[in-house]
Amino acid sequence: MFNKKNNVLVTGGAGFIGSHIIDLLVGENKYNVCSLDNYATFDGEAPKDRMNKSAKYLKCFSYCGTGANTTIDQKSSSLS
Repeated sequence: MFNKKNNVLVTGGAGFIGSHIIDLLVGENKYNVCSLDNYATFDGEAPKDRMNKSAKYLKCFSYCGTGANTTIDQKSSSLS
């Protein structure tokens, strides 16, 4: 029988709580996990020591003063 994995988006996945949630979800082997984070706490750089190799990471840019405009780094791959 075909067992399809559900897609899960974790916001703030580079932080302490988010990174642990990602590790938990990946460990269950039931989910395709994607993180959306701006890495503001880390001076805009993704903390390699907190990134799970089985998850996808998208960097979100938020521009203050221009309304609610938000863009996502196109270099990151999307979930399949």
